[in-house]
Formats: sequence, C-alpha cells, structure tokens
Amino acid sequence: MNGKVDPLFELICKQPKLAEQYSLVKDLCHQFKPFADENFEQELELQFVSRFWEMYLGCAFLNQGFALIPRKDRPKAGPDLCIVDKGVSFWIEAVAPSSGEGPDSVPDPETQNGLVSENNIVLRFCQAIKSKHEKQNEYVANGLLKESDPFLVAVNGARIPNADADQGTVPYPIQAVLPIGLPTVTIDKQTLQKVGEGFQYRDVIVKKSNSAVPTDIFLNPKYESMSGLLFSGVHPFYFREVSFKSVSLLHNPLQKNHVPTGWLRAGREWWLEDHHLNLRIINPAAS
Repeated sequence: MNGKVDPLFELICKQPKLAEQYSLVKDLCHQFKPFADENFEQELELQFVSRFWEMYLGCAFLNQGFALIPRKDRPKAGPDLCIVDKGVSFWIEAVAPSSGEGPDSVPDPETQNGLVSENNIVLRFCQAIKSKHEKQNEYVANGLLKESDPFLVAVNGARIPNADADQGTVPYPIQAVLPIGLPTVTIDKQTLQKVGEGFQYRDVIVKKSNSAVPTDIFLNPKYESMSGLLFSGVHPFYFREVSFKSVSLLHNPLQKNHVPTGWLRAGREWWLEDHHLNLRIINPAAS
C-alpha cells in the first residue's frame, strides 16, 4: 500500500475506547462493499474521514430504501454514488475538506481563545464545492454523466475545526453557496429595543491575498447543473447510527435537473424561496 496511513484510522484501530466505533465502521464496510471502488478499503486507511463519509452516505441511502447502483453495474470512473429513482439517475460526489494550509486555513481552536474563524471555514467549503463542480463538468465531457442527470455535491465538515459551531444560525456550507453572512440585529434608536433581526448580505469573502471568492454560486447560472448540496458533520468516532438524521439537503434555486422536494425522506431540507431561506425537518416515521 502506497501512502501514509491516516492517523485517525490508526487511532480507531488501536484505541480501546473506540472499539465500538471500529466495529461499526467494519459493519459499514461490509454493507458498502458491493458499491465501493476496488481499492476502497486501502483508501479508507489513507483518507479515513473522506472515504468514511462516502460509505456513510451510501449506507444511509440503502437504509432509507433507495436503489444504490453497485459499482460493477456502472463505469469504474465517475462520481462516488449513483442512485436510480423512478428511472432517473441521481449522481453524488462526496468530499470532506480539511482545515487547509496557508494564511486562509482554519487554525487550531486551542490557539484562538474561543474565537471561531468563520470566513476561513466558509472558504474551505467554497473550495471543496467548486472543485466538485469542476469534476462534474469533466464527467459530462467524458460521457460518464448526462447533462440532464441530477448531480449533488455531498460535503462533510468533520475535518474542519469548529465547522459545527454555527448551530442555531445558517450552517457554513449554505454560507458557501448563498450570500448569507453573520447574524444582524436592528435596534430602535429611541427605545433601544430590538425591532428586527436577519443576516448580512455577503456575496464574496476576500482572502489574505486580496483575491475575492464568491459565496453566491447558487445564484449564478454557471452552477445550474448542480442540483443541490448535501452536508453533514458526522464523524467516524462519534456516530451511533447510519441515517439521514444528521444530513441536510439544500436545493439549488437555479437547478435545471431537479431533485424533488422531500427526496431524502428524512433529515433537514433547506430551500430558497422569495429571497427567504426555509427549513423543514423531515421525520422518517411521518413521511
């Protein structure tokens, strides 16, 4: 095997406190094997969180009753997952970005005195999502996808410090594709009472190099071929079940290849309507 074994994989194999999690991961590997690349188990050791995320998603779709296509029944190249639903092929490309390198990386929380580098976190999601859109274009150009096929990018923030620190506001992956910034509060000058609240309009983040990175790609027709965004922070050390309860779906308001409303049948679903971001939580027992 070429490459260095991922330290997190070594830890889950050797740490007694993680024995239960290791057993859960092995069970997932067994369930996912017919749908994985030939070298998946080797890559799991090298890119543990990234490949775990792909496997977790695949098994979540299986557990929810979706028709996930085995790897032997489709080309070796192409996106990570393919689901056929009512005669339509839905393609999913999974990615778990790291904290990055250089001046725009997400710093170690222990060095930040409780501060969260929100712009840097959003930038990590921006880079990952845009790189997968470029891969989609390559797949189409090479005939591996049809232009009419729905395509989703599935991004996991488990490798980014504090990527889940925005609970209660707009999740960082959404901030990477829609022009939504920090929360705002409007105060009446006379009464000093709060009269409104909302979010900053932010369509770019300026990097340390002074280059501007757009954060509104879901309002850009260039990205209309991307049907939506799946996102989660599920981590192999902490999950207890495999389901869509920990997964969100954001619909691209400009999507030309539609993913139906309620498609996941569980989890959180976000969509933009009349310039308002909406959220509903789908209870699988009630769907």
